[in-house]
Amino acid sequence: MNPVHLILSVFGCAMFLVSEVHVHAANLPARPAAELRTTGPADHLSVPLALSYHQVVLEKRSGSGWRPLSVLYPRTLSREQMRDVHFVLPSGLSPEDVRVLGYRNPKFPSRFAYGKQAFSRYEVTAETAAHPPLDRLRSQKAAPVPSSAVSPPSLKANSLWHLAGETLLVYHHHRGLQVVDLKDPDNPLKLGTLRLPVVGEKLWALNEAGTEVMLLGRSIAKERQGSILLYLLKITNGLPEIVKELTIPGRLTDSRFIGPHLHVLSQSKKAGQGLRTLLTRLDLSQPPNPTRLSDMVFSGGGAVFQTQDTHLMVRVKEGSQVRLHEVPVSSAAGQSVDQPQFRSATQVLGYDVRIRGQDLILKHATEAQVAQVTLPLGWRTDRVIPSSDILLQVEDGLAPGSQARVRVTPITAPDMLLQELPLGPGRVVGMTQQDDEVFIAQWVPASLEGEAETRLLTWTLNLSDPSAIKLHPPIEQRLKGLDEWDVDLSAVQPLRLHRETLLWFIPARHHPSLWWSSPIAVAAAQPSAQDLIPASSAVMVLCPVHLTKTGLSPEEPQILRIRGRVLHTSRAISQEGFIFFSHDSAGAASGSDLGPPSRVPWRPQPGEISSWLHVVDCRSGAPLLRDPVSIPGQLLSVTDIDDQGAVVLTETELSLRRDSPPARVIQASGYDGVSVRQFDNYITGTTASSAAAAQDDRLYLTRETGRAAVVVVRYAKSSGKLSQAATWNTNAPPTLLHAARGHLVASSPGNLELAFADAEAGKLTSIASYDTPASLWLQVDRTAFTEGLDLWIPAGDYGVEFLQKQGASDQ
Repeated sequence: MNPVHLILSVFGCAMFLVSEVHVHAANLPARPAAELRTTGPADHLSVPLALSYHQVVLEKRSGSGWRPLSVLYPRTLSREQMRDVHFVLPSGLSPEDVRVLGYRNPKFPSRFAYGKQAFSRYEVTAETAAHPPLDRLRSQKAAPVPSSAVSPPSLKANSLWHLAGETLLVYHHHRGLQVVDLKDPDNPLKLGTLRLPVVGEKLWALNEAGTEVMLLGRSIAKERQGSILLYLLKITNGLPEIVKELTIPGRLTDSRFIGPHLHVLSQSKKAGQGLRTLLTRLDLSQPPNPTRLSDMVFSGGGAVFQTQDTHLMVRVKEGSQVRLHEVPVSSAAGQSVDQPQFRSATQVLGYDVRIRGQDLILKHATEAQVAQVTLPLGWRTDRVIPSSDILLQVEDGLAPGSQARVRVTPITAPDMLLQELPLGPGRVVGMTQQDDEVFIAQWVPASLEGEAETRLLTWTLNLSDPSAIKLHPPIEQRLKGLDEWDVDLSAVQPLRLHRETLLWFIPARHHPSLWWSSPIAVAAAQPSAQDLIPASSAVMVLCPVHLTKTGLSPEEPQILRIRGRVLHTSRAISQEGFIFFSHDSAGAASGSDLGPPSRVPWRPQPGEISSWLHVVDCRSGAPLLRDPVSIPGQLLSVTDIDDQGAVVLTETELSLRRDSPPARVIQASGYDGVSVRQFDNYITGTTASSAAAAQDDRLYLTRETGRAAVVVVRYAKSSGKLSQAATWNTNAPPTLLHAARGHLVASSPGNLELAFADAEAGKLTSIASYDTPASLWLQVDRTAFTEGLDLWIPAGDYGVEFLQKQGASDQ
């Protein structure tokens, strides 16, 4: 064999073996840490023969746990002859206060040891980066808080309803056409519901029995928003169905139904012709087959119907002139059945029937002692939990004067109310389930109850008996000195450390102090005792709750404060007994600074922002905050978590060109308990403000430039590299993304899409796409999955949206 070929073959085999060994080492199961023997004087520790360990950690005892102080990597420090590893103890520590642990398996790729630690963001001074403690907020267990009644605000009555005998027909553009049986006024029964993508303007019954109905309104469908839609409906055994759907051009201005003839006025504008009014006349004597009688066009706009003597006239304004046009009405058309636009009340079987807001109210007309009956025709749903055969729908209580409440409905009929559990005033901010118990966090501000302190209540719902769900009295935690302006209540997370401990994670809210964008002059501090206290901002609050055999037991909430101004707090990731989160901050004038006035930037540039990673170790019970570590950007996800450390995925923004928007840049870094080293970054084709979702080692990013799509960026543990794993083309750029249970839900105005996420390959496979009303806001980040992979999505005033898995072969 040629010597050159032989050398190349040997070299190739060697490289293959090295790569296999590296991959095999990266996939080795983690071994438990070994506590190593140490020698040396009081201020120095030496670890003999430490070369066989990849990672050696010096830890300090802190409360009931341990906090890392220093980490060394013996195999990367020097040559093979080095046998000992040396640590210098911080001042005031003795060897009895510390321990040294050794790990034989490599945690990160080999280039981790050479990864950069000086990131592009501003590095704050040591004084600003001082290790902040977790301060305690006073808390105590209090007696149950009674749910005081709050009168609902007065709402305009719904005009789109009609009583045909003992059957009520009522339409709401959020909940659709509802059919209610009033044969027993003490127990009204909702027979059927049909949702339609239209804001109703007029509702007519075409016969006395109310089985043929006509609805006229404005479309809220994505593809024809604002168009005039006419629905002809048939009601059979209380169930409404569409018989015919017609589209009328223009914008609706007025309508009139006389006998079987419908007259509709609409307005349009054409280039060079100005405003034009169109009169459309339809014959509805045979509802399944309506016929168009005539179309008339008038110049001008603002047209309405008016009656003059016995004639029907169209009043049109053209410039400064008002013109009247007679509408031909056949004498055989019959008598007008045009129902009034506003209906206050009517009677059935001796009861006054009234609709107030979204409630049907029945009250006996003569006997005052008979209790009033209220049937909700619709409600707001902000959170949802499916359980067995029931569905829990929670209204947060966001509107002023409203109450938070839990509604129980059948899972097969989410509009049929079985039970209502009031939580009283205050806003629901969190919700989680464990077995047959549901825990609900409610924020009660001090101003609401007239007390000096804000409180966080934690309610317990017992679902062991679905026919009689029990609501246990809440436990309370007092949050002294905090109000809704300090924290982001829309981003509260329930974190489960283990079965016996629940943590409510409340991030801080970034809010500007003034509205203009110029820098703010800060006056020099005065030499007083108050000015020696450093200014600080809240980063987050932890509210621990323990689950005991007798119920819930609260602990004192703990708050993290830092010097300077908090710009952003990330969502928290909780795994393996650790809590990871980050915050962005900008330098601010210190309260103890006696120098000249300082200037605090209103909108800090990227070079003036610092990002910090915080890790809370909860393995020993009490939360133990580790020292903060500077990271390249905001925290997106954490993966590969164990005792040795974790891989953190962060994001920053970078302007590649002056005329292009900032692009999102992803970084992968290794965290070893003490330091963070970056070993890869990836410039994406997405903008920095577009929607994003994360799940373990995969990031889902909305691409808004070019073809609308979701880009999958994945971290590879074996190589430590970030790469684009897949692209999922969507019908519209998603504004909200949510990843859970191996699925990705994407939502945008008028569109909802669902994809299956392959955990092994990182690919996305489209499952379904749905057109939704343009006014529908789906809270996809609160999507609930059942065991059968059915999806329940809170939809605000629309209630809930339900996506059902069709077959076993469907993803």
